[in-house]
Formats: sequence, structure tokens, C-alpha cells
Amino acid sequence: MTDSHLEEALAAERDLDLTAATQDGWCLGDGSAPTKVAVNTGRSILAAMLEAGLAPPTFMPAISGGIDIEWENPVRVIDISIDVNGSMSGGVIHFDEEDANGDVVLEELTSVSIADLVTAVAEADRVNREWHRRG
Repeated sequence: MTDSHLEEALAAERDLDLTAATQDGWCLGDGSAPTKVAVNTGRSILAAMLEAGLAPPTFMPAISGGIDIEWENPVRVIDISIDVNGSMSGGVIHFDEEDANGDVVLEELTSVSIADLVTAVAEADRVNREWHRRG
């Protein structure tokens, strides 16, 4: 692991720790603290990304008591919500693709597994590297 990857991993771990420490009422008196199940799912995702050599996500508390996570690069954004029971759903914005109307492609992800996320993040990373090579 390079120094840069180590710094990203440590920052993501601190981010997740801060998210896990969020208290009830964190959002102007509203918002539930993240559940232990959601936090543990977040930790499993972080471990899987690091094991695969991929960039870790950004973690944020969700008002519902879950956790929102995001990966972003110039060509793809992956947004996933972990609910209070650890289930995941979300989507991928493909800035590098257009639909028949010329709009950015939005891909919905339902019943997402950690393996699905690793695949999606690896693909986003591959497309980003290819996009940069083309200049």
C-alpha cells in the first residue's frame, strides 16, 4: 500500500468512526444515530475496498439511522445508502455515457452486495483511468 493509499484509508476510517459516533438528534434535533448493523456494514465495505486495492468511500450519517457512502471521480459517482438493517441500495451516475436523449446515464442499484460494490468501484476506477489516458 502506497503512502497515498494509506492516508486515504486512515481518513476513511476516521470518517467512519465519526459517523459511528453520531448521536440521535444530530440534524437540527432530528436524525437517528447510525445503528451498529449499519456501522458494521460500513466497516466491511471499507475492508473489502482496501483489500481490493480500491479507493475507500466517504461516509456520512443518514437521518434514518443508516449510513450514506459515496465514491466519486470525474466520470462516475457511486452513491449507496446502508439502511438500519445493513441492506444497501443506491445508484451510479455515468458522466461518461449518454442515453438516447443525450442525458447522463443513471444506473439504479438495488439489493447491493459488498461484492457488487467492489465490482462497481473497480469498473469506475478502470473507466476513469481510460478516460484520463484519452485525455
